[in-house]
Amino acid sequence: TASWKDNNVTRRLISAWKEHENNFKNGKYKSLEIWKKIVIVVQNNNNQWVYTKKKSKKEVQRELGEWSASLREDARQREQAKEQRHKELIAASDRAITAYKEMMGKLIDKL
Repeated sequence: TASWKDNNVTRRLISAWKEHENNFKNGKYKSLEIWKKIVIVVQNNNNQWVYTKKKSKKEVQRELGEWSASLREDARQREQAKEQRHKELIAASDRAITAYKEMMGKLIDKL
């Protein structure tokens, strides 16, 4: 995809704006019309700026894949944390049961 990191395209965009600067100032044309002309100039210079459904679909699919992977990873981490809390709870219960049995055993021995 096109980006601001592409110095040539950025320079071309600025120069196209400068070429049409008088049109912005004199008010003869609507701003939107002038920008459409600038877009055409930049698109002719670099076809990555051309919008196509195919590019858009690929980009959306890529983003969905990234989001899905992120959601799966987040769910996995939550599940691991849940399992860890459960193990800690079971261990605490086991320690309490062991202490209870020991105390009861001592009480029974005293009788």
